[in-house]
Amino acid sequence: MPYTHFTKDERIALQVMTAMGLPACYIAVILGKHLSSVYRELVWNSEQGLYSGEAAQLQAEQRRTQSKRSPKMDNHPLMATVKAWFKKNYCPEQIGGRLKEEYPEQAEMRVSHETIYQLFIRGNRPRPGIEGSFSASTEGREGAERSKRLSGTDSRPKAYRSTAYPDG
Repeated sequence: MPYTHFTKDERIALQVMTAMGLPACYIAVILGKHLSSVYRELVWNSEQGLYSGEAAQLQAEQRRTQSKRSPKMDNHPLMATVKAWFKKNYCPEQIGGRLKEEYPEQAEMRVSHETIYQLFIRGNRPRPGIEGSFSASTEGREGAERSKRLSGTDSRPKAYRSTAYPDG
């Protein structure tokens, strides 16, 4: 079940169903949400044991505006370097390691491979201040080929796929 935020309509439906006394497991099935998501929504957005869909929506919007943006995204030299190496088909692990080698004294020029995955491969969301995300920079046939390469276990460069690992 893919994760999605509760919409305003889902929150109002949740309010109605909880007022009717439906069990959370039924509500989860009806809304197409995981049971833990329904419980979490009720805990986070209830006041004095009462859930209001309208108030929950306002709280969620307020939390979203207060959330912090990744400071790495505002480091334009870092992002330009990462993007250039990504275009050269370096994998996130290679980029993270190479940044440490090429900029050993500059902590601001470091980013973990996991952050690269989250920001550019999994998220695929354009970010302000950068001319689009990595997926936007690889549109067309080249982008489709890259997506195929990144989507499965064969997403590593050939040199890594052919490396034999010792048993044990």
